[in-house]
Amino acid sequence: MHNMTAALAIAIVVVGARPLRSEDSIEIHLNAEAANDPLLQFVLPGKKGPRQLVFGGDHIRMVQKASSKSTESGVFGLKLNADVRGDFSFELDLVCQKLEPPKEGWGHGLLIRFLTADADVPKITFGCVATPNFDRAYRITMEQTNSDSPVRHTVPCEFTSGTWRIQRKGENFLLSVREGGEFEEIKQLECTSEDLTEIQIWSTRLAKESVQSDFRLKRLTLRGTEFFSQGEKQPVRWTRWGPFWVSLTLCACMLTFYALRSRKS
Repeated sequence: MHNMTAALAIAIVVVGARPLRSEDSIEIHLNAEAANDPLLQFVLPGKKGPRQLVFGGDHIRMVQKASSKSTESGVFGLKLNADVRGDFSFELDLVCQKLEPPKEGWGHGLLIRFLTADADVPKITFGCVATPNFDRAYRITMEQTNSDSPVRHTVPCEFTSGTWRIQRKGENFLLSVREGGEFEEIKQLECTSEDLTEIQIWSTRLAKESVQSDFRLKRLTLRGTEFFSQGEKQPVRWTRWGPFWVSLTLCACMLTFYALRSRKS
């Protein structure tokens, strides 16, 4: 009887110690509480100047205000520690309150950048910008390290609010947008299958005049086939099953202890 109890306990320990399910997700509501989220790192603008990052009750507001300096530019925003191997899907719920087109310069807007474990792999950036040629457009950029000639794709749009979705399936990036209805595919690109390590969301202004933008970020969701931790980065979040498996493991350890104790007695 004691042997059966011990064998059962050991079996439960083995099952309880298994890793989290292979498919997992991270969901973060971008509000005042997000400022303390261990998976996020914020790059804040200076206290004085036209750029503002404001934590609201149900959103994070990223604003480029008018400036007295016609060449005022800058980048600020947030980074998500996202260690994902294989396929993934990233979604951002947001509202574009204002995006004024400049008369000169590269333009400005909101960009999402995906970084991988290999620094030499082209970085993919997707976002909504205003340029001298387009009042509003989706901009997709593939940028090689130490290269002055990135590959850019521009798709005119009238985006005001909705969800951006960026998926990696095998060696393809699928860029889609939903504005109240179903997702509509914007662009599909070939990409690397290297591990994803970081997602950056930037408000940027590289115009030669003082134009304004106002974006409100509400929620981000990252789903992947395999999350992992590396180096000193924060561990991935538990799924709802995490506490269950830990509790089960502790119970199994206690059963093992009492079974061995009974055997000795």
